[in-house]
Amino acid sequence: MSELRSGSHSVSRFTPETPPDPSWVQAAADLSVRLEQMERAATTLLEQTLTDTIARLLAPVAAAIERAADIHRGLIDSLLSGVSTADQAELWQLVREYRGAVSEKVLEPVRASLDAGQLGSEIGELWVGLLELIPTVGEGVEEVELVPEEADLFAPEVGEPFSRRLRKAIVRGRRSMGRVRLHFANRLRHVFRRQLKPMPGRGRTVLVGQLVDYHLSVRVPRLLLPMHERFQQQVAQYLAELEGGVTAWSQQILELEHLLDRACFHCPAGSIPPEVAAQEADTESAPEADPWHQLRQTADSLQAALLEGVEVRGASPASVRELLASAWSELSDDVRDAGTVLLGFGQRRLTVRGTPLVETIKARQGAWAEWHRQTVSRIILNERLIALREELLETETALLQRIAAATLSCVQTTFATLKEKLRQGQAEADQACERAENRTGAAQLAADLNAVQERVLQGLSGTLGDLPGIAAAHRVLADPGRPEWARVLEAVQQLPDRMVVHVQRPEAGEQVELGRRTLGVDLRQIAEEALSPPWPQLLENQAEQLRQQLLQVWNGTEQIENIVQFNLGAAVDELQSATGQIDTDRFAGPETETTPAAAIGAARELAADALRRSSDTLDDLADKLWGPWGLFAEAVFNAVQSDWKDLHERVVSEDVLEGQWVDFRTQLKRRVERASLKTRELWKQGIARARRSWTVASRKGRELIRHGRSAVGVVDVTAIEPLSALDVITSVAALREQLPLVYRKLFTFGPLSELSLHEGRSRDLVRLRNHFENWKKGTYPGAIVLASPLGSGRTSFLNIITAKLFDQCDVRRLTLRERIYSEASIAALIAELLQLESRNWDLEQLEEHIRASRPTAAPTVMLIDDLEHLLLRTPGGSQLIERVLIFFSRTDTRLFWIATVGTEAWEFVGKTAAGAASCVTTHILESIDRKTVEDIIVNRHRRSGMALHFAQPTDPSPLLRRRLRRARIEEKRQELLRNSYFDQLHKQSGQSIMLALFYWLRSGSFDAEGDTLFVNAFEPVDFRFLTMLDLTHAFTLKAFLLHCTLTLDEHNRIFRMSSDQSTYLFESLLNLRIIEPSRLESEAGGSLASSILIPERRYRVRPLVLHPVTDLLRSRHILY
Repeated sequence: MSELRSGSHSVSRFTPETPPDPSWVQAAADLSVRLEQMERAATTLLEQTLTDTIARLLAPVAAAIERAADIHRGLIDSLLSGVSTADQAELWQLVREYRGAVSEKVLEPVRASLDAGQLGSEIGELWVGLLELIPTVGEGVEEVELVPEEADLFAPEVGEPFSRRLRKAIVRGRRSMGRVRLHFANRLRHVFRRQLKPMPGRGRTVLVGQLVDYHLSVRVPRLLLPMHERFQQQVAQYLAELEGGVTAWSQQILELEHLLDRACFHCPAGSIPPEVAAQEADTESAPEADPWHQLRQTADSLQAALLEGVEVRGASPASVRELLASAWSELSDDVRDAGTVLLGFGQRRLTVRGTPLVETIKARQGAWAEWHRQTVSRIILNERLIALREELLETETALLQRIAAATLSCVQTTFATLKEKLRQGQAEADQACERAENRTGAAQLAADLNAVQERVLQGLSGTLGDLPGIAAAHRVLADPGRPEWARVLEAVQQLPDRMVVHVQRPEAGEQVELGRRTLGVDLRQIAEEALSPPWPQLLENQAEQLRQQLLQVWNGTEQIENIVQFNLGAAVDELQSATGQIDTDRFAGPETETTPAAAIGAARELAADALRRSSDTLDDLADKLWGPWGLFAEAVFNAVQSDWKDLHERVVSEDVLEGQWVDFRTQLKRRVERASLKTRELWKQGIARARRSWTVASRKGRELIRHGRSAVGVVDVTAIEPLSALDVITSVAALREQLPLVYRKLFTFGPLSELSLHEGRSRDLVRLRNHFENWKKGTYPGAIVLASPLGSGRTSFLNIITAKLFDQCDVRRLTLRERIYSEASIAALIAELLQLESRNWDLEQLEEHIRASRPTAAPTVMLIDDLEHLLLRTPGGSQLIERVLIFFSRTDTRLFWIATVGTEAWEFVGKTAAGAASCVTTHILESIDRKTVEDIIVNRHRRSGMALHFAQPTDPSPLLRRRLRRARIEEKRQELLRNSYFDQLHKQSGQSIMLALFYWLRSGSFDAEGDTLFVNAFEPVDFRFLTMLDLTHAFTLKAFLLHCTLTLDEHNRIFRMSSDQSTYLFESLLNLRIIEPSRLESEAGGSLASSILIPERRYRVRPLVLHPVTDLLRSRHILY
């Protein structure tokens, strides 16, 4: 039993063993040698093929990555070394150059090598070739071999499977039973003396061909399949590290560049002042971390990824010899067990000749090839993003350069030419003054300055006559950025429509999964959605502001001619005044004698100031463009940055859900911004309505309180307030004496005679021109009454229409200074005006004479100023003006009549002599609005050539304080202060131009050089002392507004008062400086400061208090 268990047996003389056939032994030895040779051949083939082919496949990629690493190291050394102290602009430009160089010299070669290498498919092809080549090693092997059986073939072994031990035990049992039978049979043969029968020799039939085919077609490929996966995984991990490094570098470098970018970096040279550029570069949006440190970290991370990619060159499969050793031991075991129950004939048999795992390898090859294509697509995606970013930056720069060339450059070039002409004129004026001081004298200097003025004005007119910059600016700003937007859209159309990339590994070193989710990035569609709305639509508002400011600058160049003309004209006037031709102004103070030497000095100063301030005005006009230009450049920058940020965020999202979330977040952000803007607008409108309501209610409340106190004899006015107001009112002459000479000439309080100083009432001029043209055709009547409040510039308007509308006409003008009571008196004045023979004319005779006269070649225009002097508010006091109006109507076929009258007086005529008033055409002159007040003052100031600066109030209103806090540039703050000042000025001056001019002069202060006017915060005069006046005084003031001027006797007749009562009223108003002697008596030598009442004099309401008096009467419902 022990022999049975062990598989061994003792050889006795009754059971002799037959030795194996020698041919079998030789066949076994030959088979062993052939198998060893086949093993060596297969191992050598696999090792050589894998080593050579893998080296051939990976060498180009590894070499390209290594070259890229060397180039990148060179870029780091050349661009990023030693510039840690660069400012933000230099660092941004450096980042941009570094990004472009890496994209062109590093990423593109690496991507090209990976694209050409096709590692995924090539490695699969290598393994497929190996699987087809390995079976050729077994060629020449015999199909069947007969070999002896090993002695211990069926001996039990430790650790073998139970089924194999069972089969061995069965074989050993059967053979033991056969030996026992043979033993007993041989004993019987021995007893009968017969020859003993030996145990037969044990040989095996080995199907060698089948076993070798199975081994080379099944077993070895099964070992090569995981080898293929390991090698693909090894290469993929290296490339995944490279892909992750390139992607991280692209995102970080683009984000860093985005954070460093500023609007001023894209503006052409000379388009932004250095201080503005410095301010733009140093903003709160600067990156918190050190950008230089971030840049070096980004560059070092890419260098590390490239160096890891170089290791692909050393990648090789595991040792083929060690891997195949176990496979060949399995083939040896199969050969040993072949022909026995341990390995049946049905085992290790191939159903089909060939390699059954080739299809598996090919399937894996396709998956790996797709993964590699996605890796290349990721690098291409990064390259296209970088290229698109560069295209956006170049387009932004091109847009700003084109706009700047059509706007700023034109202004700078034209202004440089104008300044050169002014410099030449300055030199000529200095030479003329030198000659005058030495020998020629004041008269010659006046002629020389006239010649200089003509040459300078001619040169300026030649330059300003043709301004192509206006048309060019209108073209480029009407649809801003349209060519650049088309260029961007064209670049977007060149983007790939769909790119498939795999989701990057969350952590480095993680296994690459082929079945991992992929992303389909439609870069073109993303770009089209992100680049919305179009740039021209986004830039429309800022472009319009720039265009408007540019038009104002070009229109402002007209000031240069006015400054030169007015100042040089003033210089000539000074010189002429030395010869006795003095043009006095009743507000100029006492006359002083001008010596020739003093006149030459003053003329020299005026000429120098004219040309120097003209040049300074050009600089100021050019400086006004920086604010709108900076806002436009910032709008362009924000549009590009916003579009790029949306685009980049959507592209770098790692999955579809995140991409959808980014898209939703972007749309939500834009909707919230639009809703926020609309909410703020509605809030502002509500606040404005509430403030207006509160203001009206407060004013009404204060008026009611004031009226109540006045009714009971209590006023809230201290005794000092009338005195302070009186001091201000009487300081007009002293105030004007402190002004520079040119400013005194510009801001005279008399009627205007210079056309260029006139502002506003353009519609009045148009209506009068149309009426005059139709009168000449015979379709319109020729009698017009112009009605407007006192002090609103009626006389100036007559001067303007005389020069503008009736320059080709025979103009006759009459100003009524005294009140006229009889038809004979007015008829005599009109006859004298018409240059008729002296005789006792009446209006009927004049009517007949005028109607019988023959029409003249040039139309005759009759201008009658201050028609109020034809009426008196007494019984029958409007009969004369009624008769004159009828006279106008009956003679308007030959004469074109224009008469001016106060609004209150004309309303009175309309009620008392409505029939006569209907005989003429009534035209109410336009009210002086806030813009007109600003234009009147600023236009005069511009002629001085001085710079203008508005000071901030010490206690501004909350609204103004908020607006000033939000203003980012000085131009915007000055605009806010200017608007606030003129808002208050118009509110306090109303229709009184003189009061507005007075407030302006009172608010201004000049610097030491006299080149800048500083406008202080508006401080109105406190006229609350007027509320102390009783109703008698109030109705007296109404009479003054109705009649323009009054004498003491006329006042007595109107109110049927005694002379003593009227004298008391006039003296009290005269002491309060509310009334003053009229112009006629002032010119005759009367003193405005005198408070002595002269009954024969004619008085009027002082122009400075016309508006406060009107407000007082309206608040008491005496005027409406």
